[in-house]
Amino acid sequence: YNTGDISCSANDVGGVAGENNGSILTNCHNTGSVNGTGNNVGGVVGYNYSTSTVSNCYNTGSVSGTGNNIGGVVGYNQTTSTVTGSYNTGTVSGTSTGSLIGKNDSGCVVSYCYYLGTTPYGTNSGTWTNNSAITTSATLLTNLNAWVTANPTTNGITNLAWQIITGVNGGYPVFD
Repeated sequence: YNTGDISCSANDVGGVAGENNGSILTNCHNTGSVNGTGNNVGGVVGYNYSTSTVSNCYNTGSVSGTGNNIGGVVGYNQTTSTVTGSYNTGTVSGTSTGSLIGKNDSGCVVSYCYYLGTTPYGTNSGTWTNNSAITTSATLLTNLNAWVTANPTTNGITNLAWQIITGVNGGYPVFD
């Protein structure tokens, strides 16, 4: 996880990882602000590619960039990669922005993710399934735990359950 602010003059800037290349990131979060002057800036991952997975993660920090593909969870989701069971409550600003994903390519999947805002993605040519705007933190908690119950592991890694702790994380779910 990351709680510090990040500012970088490069492509592929993320709160937890700049690039996720053929790997699995699960049970991670970012609460710091993320700013990049290049392309592919994300609250959790800047550039998710080569059959990578971001699962059961969240971002609450602000995300901004001056390049393309700026997203609350992932900046650019490419090459049969997946983002699932995650959420963003941070503000997102820049070009080709999305509350969840800046750009989701063909062959990629974003599913069971939740967001504040009205624009979940900047560009989408991939699969977009069962994603929705956050209505209340209690509903978000129910949706995330239903996803964990249905998906107890991601490629052998246990997905952690969620809880709301009064006075923590702005009232939004954290890992149990």
